[in-house]
Amino acid sequence: MNSNKSLPLRHAEYYQELLRRLNELFDSGGVDNATSTLNDFDADWPQIQVAQQYVADNSNENRLAQYLCKIFYDAGTEIIIMRLSATERIKWLENAIQAAIKLGDRQAESASLGNQAIAYIEIGEYDKGLDNLQKAIQLAEKFSANEDLIVIQFHNMANALIYQGRVDEALVHFDEMLKRVTENKLKATIQLGQGISLIHTGQFKEARCQIDHALTYAQSQKQLTLLEKCFNAYGTYYFTLGRFEKAEAAFQNALEIALELKNTKAMSYLYSNISNIYLFRHDYEKVVEFAHEAVKFAIDAKYGESQAVALTMLAQGYAFLGNYSEALNAFEASFELDNQYQNWPQLYENLIGASNILCGSGQLERAKDYLNQSRIIAHKLPNYETLIQEINVLEGKIQKHREAQLAGVNHTVNLTTLMPLTEVQQEIHVADTHIQDCKKTLPSKRNLQELEKAADLALTSAKIYETYGLVEEVQGAKQIADELWRKIKNKA
Repeated sequence: MNSNKSLPLRHAEYYQELLRRLNELFDSGGVDNATSTLNDFDADWPQIQVAQQYVADNSNENRLAQYLCKIFYDAGTEIIIMRLSATERIKWLENAIQAAIKLGDRQAESASLGNQAIAYIEIGEYDKGLDNLQKAIQLAEKFSANEDLIVIQFHNMANALIYQGRVDEALVHFDEMLKRVTENKLKATIQLGQGISLIHTGQFKEARCQIDHALTYAQSQKQLTLLEKCFNAYGTYYFTLGRFEKAEAAFQNALEIALELKNTKAMSYLYSNISNIYLFRHDYEKVVEFAHEAVKFAIDAKYGESQAVALTMLAQGYAFLGNYSEALNAFEASFELDNQYQNWPQLYENLIGASNILCGSGQLERAKDYLNQSRIIAHKLPNYETLIQEINVLEGKIQKHREAQLAGVNHTVNLTTLMPLTEVQQEIHVADTHIQDCKKTLPSKRNLQELEKAADLALTSAKIYETYGLVEEVQGAKQIADELWRKIKNKA
């Protein structure tokens, strides 16, 4: 196989091996390893690209070229996912799949099909992605003796289901994978994915536990990409519970790693996440500032789905600032991307959100136009009957605003009222209020009945916090309850 190798083939062989060593060093963990490895990759990227293209172009004529083409992507998986867009990865992987088929390597074919599936799903081609995943799983179960390779394909399937909003189905796969996985990093990655899914299903205590496990591994092994994802998951967890300061701190920790690694894909969604926090804090200048950064990095990363989210944040920021022209431009751009990626749930939410904001600001014709579009999209979604009810309520609101306009009445509203706390956030807010009242009770001279009531409220708050996995708040509430019971005993 190695005799009479041409100069281009030796060049390709050298850069494939270089890519493998760089990926191995990056995967070994540590800031210095990660940054120096990525700097070397970026410097050598033009030559790596030439080498990969050469073996792809010559895989029909040369068996060594076939072999190198088959393993080129797999040699640098960790770095390639971070640096290449989904479209670019699809091309690399198609070459790898064809080379694996020619060489009769069904295990390699399975691995490449699974990786290509995730790339297809990232660009909204769900049918191709799911079809590839089914083939990848069948091949892995039939031809691979490596249990972890089979687990990886089920992990890819779970991620695909999450992209489609089918979180309950994804959780079934996560449970099965954790029973079968043997490699520690893969186990931590699965635990993190399960934790994120549990947040979406409202199982916050269990979610926190799984994310904690993943974080412990990532910190012990200094796995920066996994660490960034863990901090992002904590940010999502705290944001969902209305703990905006903790959410921002977690997102900032993740962003610091992403900036260190020059991971533009991660930067884009992290800037969007921080922008969303400022939206709930009603700091709309900051919303626009961070959303602009998110859009910029999403374009750099060729990450259309993240760009759509960032544009939505930008639109909302401009709308709350009263700059409706810029808001409408950003909304329209985000709708176009959501359509392109067939992200119907996101498109529906964006259309409803835009209609709500424009209705509240008196832009009734455009609000009605967006509402009509949302009605069409709702019929593509499984819970369309519930969504149609939501649309009908908003349609009634728009009609009332129109009647008020015709009567010469200014019927605009404070846009911040369009962003109420969720039920979860409201329950935690009540617990927070009880704890503040209990703290006021501690130094005061109250009778036994008032002290007992305060102690019960503190314990009730502790139970609420425990439900959501808020460990520090549980400890604080129990400490207050203990102090109150000591005062009760002293009075008794």
